[in-house]
Amino acid sequence: MKHMLTTLFIVSSITCFSQPLQITPSRSATERKWMKPESYEMEWYMLNNGNKTILGTVTTNVSIQKNQLYLVTSVALKQMPGKWVDTSIANANTLAPVYHASYNQQRDMALHFNDNVTGYYHDKMKSQYNMVNEASEVSFFDSNLYPYLLRFLSFKENYTAAIPIFDYNPNGAMGVVHAYITNVTTSTIEHKQLGKRTVWAVTVTDELNGNAASTSIYYIDQQDRTLWKQEITAGKRTMLMTRKDVL
Repeated sequence: MKHMLTTLFIVSSITCFSQPLQITPSRSATERKWMKPESYEMEWYMLNNGNKTILGTVTTNVSIQKNQLYLVTSVALKQMPGKWVDTSIANANTLAPVYHASYNQQRDMALHFNDNVTGYYHDKMKSQYNMVNEASEVSFFDSNLYPYLLRFLSFKENYTAAIPIFDYNPNGAMGVVHAYITNVTTSTIEHKQLGKRTVWAVTVTDELNGNAASTSIYYIDQQDRTLWKQEITAGKRTMLMTRKDVL
């Protein structure tokens, strides 16, 4: 899912960060009471001079089976054939990564997380097939899972944190990089049926695009941790994701 942003645009700004609180996989890393099986759809827009252009939809399905959490995202873009499908499996108690598979028109990838990260990366555009065997001395989350786990952190005003994430992208990040929560504030959104909802506005940037940086603001319901919308800014480009039919 995160690699879709790289496909749509390239950013040129570079941002430096200090090292705040480090969040790593553990039973205390998240508030697990909020986690539950769910399915929802977000509409994805490009914003330009006050106008919204629909780019596509992102469907997310979450299930919990025995001791494992399954997260499947499916991206359908208006101007591209086929779908971008990512599947992540993690330990349901700690969110430590177990497996990540990603399939789309441009590349296929499957990663297994054990003592080393093993698997393959098939670049269909360049007809290149790479075997993956990466070692790491630090704990991390799967790059595809980290936007999901944001919803379950113990937020407060002005909260900041660093989240180590593993990504394998020969055109961008390789190995363990970081996502950074740079600010958290209280805000509100207007729901079509429920009216005004109090949310956490969580500002996040990450290193998934190498030296390029983009910023997202996630609007997460304080009462039940529903993600209502996400604003994405990169250079002069702005995109928006909103829950379908409710905002």
